[in-house]
This record gives sequence, C-alpha cells and structure tokens, in this order.
Amino acid sequence: MDDKIQDSGHRKSQGKPLSLPAVYCLLSTGLDRAIHIVETVVIFVALGSMVGMIFTEVVLGFFRIHLTWTHEASLYLMVWVTCVGASVAVRGGEHMRIDVLVRLLRGRAKSGVAILSFLLCSFFCFAAVKVGLDFVDKAREFGEQSAALKMPVWIMYTALPAAGVLLGLRFLLKVMEEIFIKSTNNSVNITT
Repeated sequence: MDDKIQDSGHRKSQGKPLSLPAVYCLLSTGLDRAIHIVETVVIFVALGSMVGMIFTEVVLGFFRIHLTWTHEASLYLMVWVTCVGASVAVRGGEHMRIDVLVRLLRGRAKSGVAILSFLLCSFFCFAAVKVGLDFVDKAREFGEQSAALKMPVWIMYTALPAAGVLLGLRFLLKVMEEIFIKSTNNSVNITT
C-alpha cells in the first residue's frame, strides 16, 4: 500500500517540517472555497429570482395584472446581493479602501500597516455582526412584518450579520495572506 502511495506521487511527511505558509494555504484554501460557494449560491439564487420576478412583473403588466409583492421582494434580494457582493469584492481585492499610507511605505512597514488595516476592518465587520444580530432580535421581538410579503422582517434583516461574518472572515484571510505569503520573513517552520 505504501508503494502505491509513493508511486502515485503522494508521500507521507514522515516528520518533515511544514512551513507556516503551507499551513496557511491548506487552511485558507478550504475556508476560501466554503465562503466562495456560499457567496456564489446566494448571489446566483438572489439575482436569478430578481430577474424572474421583474420579468414576470413586466410581462403581466402588459395584461394590466400587477403583483404587489415583486418590488418588495426584489428590494430585499438586492440588499442581500449587495451585502454578499461586498465579500466577493474583498476576495478579489476590489473593495474600496484608503491606501495612501500603504502606497507610501515599503517592506515591513507597508506589510504592518496593511495587516493593521485588515485587522481593523475585520474587527469592524464582526462588530457589525453583533449590531446586526441585536437588530434582528429587536425585529423578531416586535414581530414586524413586511408590507407586501407579510414575512417577518427579521429574516430579511439577517443580511447584515451574514455579510459581517463573510467580510470578517475574508479580512482575516487577507491578514493571514499578508503575514504568510507576502511577508519576506517566512523562516518559521512547524513539524507535522
């Protein structure tokens, strides 16, 4: 059996040190894929639903039939797309940020400021999760319902904490990337 493993190109580490960048790659790849799947499914379902609802509303409008709930449903879905889309932007490094200081610095100082920036963004996102959950709890407590859909609004309000979790994790992945991949000092090893 060991011959088959070695023949197929897969070898046991046999106590060889595994560098921290390698550990980062293993951990972050799984987390990144999981977040990417969630983002893709939410955006695909929300955008597909919005297009279907709006198309149906337009077609029915020619027959003077109007659905009262499509506008409200599309609005709530757009909020979800926007919130989850922010996480997609962070993944691609396309999010809005003020990087004047980072551009002026070089080496470790640049990396340190970038790490601090990503940590602050992550902290802010996780704080938004707390605020969002409090907001959801209040909406649930008051039993608010949407005007047209007659759905509990707390369901729609979960977009804020969900986006906060996705964004916070994305920024933590950026911190790890900055430390283990972009950093010039990758000499620390661990053993498996």
